[in-house]
Amino acid sequence: MRELVAELEQALDALPPADRRAALRALMPSVVRWYQRSLDLDDRGRPTDIDLLLWVEELSAGLIGPLCAAAQDVRRVATPARQVRRLPGQRHPRAGAGWSSP
Repeated sequence: MRELVAELEQALDALPPADRRAALRALMPSVVRWYQRSLDLDDRGRPTDIDLLLWVEELSAGLIGPLCAAAQDVRRVATPARQVRRLPGQRHPRAGAGWSSP
């Protein structure tokens, strides 16, 4: 299994970014299907195995969390910083927060 993962990683690393994105896009349905099949939820009558729950948490922390964080980084870089809008005559929020007079 490790050889398969190493080959996939090497193949993706060799691609230019646009081709890598296309490959990852093409893999999405398969990854989702593999994940769903790995859950083995066909028998709803039996209790969920603790190992399965731990695996779901591990996958969430190791894959889904970093993917969401990377997407958030891209959105942050792509979105220009917004200026705070103030009404005419409205003071800056920190105005008057400086030195106080005796």
